[in-house]
Amino acid sequence: MSRFASLHSGLLARKGEALPAGPNRLAAAYYAPEDSRLAQSEPAPPEPPSPEAKAKARKDQKPRRKPSRTPGRRKTTLRLSNEQHRRLRIAAAQLDMSQQAIMVEALDAYLDKLAKGRFPGCACLEKRGS
Repeated sequence: MSRFASLHSGLLARKGEALPAGPNRLAAAYYAPEDSRLAQSEPAPPEPPSPEAKAKARKDQKPRRKPSRTPGRRKTTLRLSNEQHRRLRIAAAQLDMSQQAIMVEALDAYLDKLAKGRFPGCACLEKRGS
């Protein structure tokens, strides 16, 4: 017998008549090419999960929204030009600060300037204790 399996017409199925190849079906199709379709009944559909199993699955599900790493902080995206990004990286290295810390400090300074200059007395822009 050859080391390699041979291809023959018993391995073919007509459209719509294909069955999954389990270990027994594959061997039967190989050794009995004239009977390519095995007479096995369809497997029974799986039983629906019980209400207790459904409730447990809901408890085990991860929350849809990933909680932030630091409570009370939000993530935002800022698009920078290549030049701005280069300057920010250099400033962070020179000051031994993270780019995040520099950006937060700059944003706070800008918002404080707005609150005092353009919107004096605006309670919405005034710095709150955090």
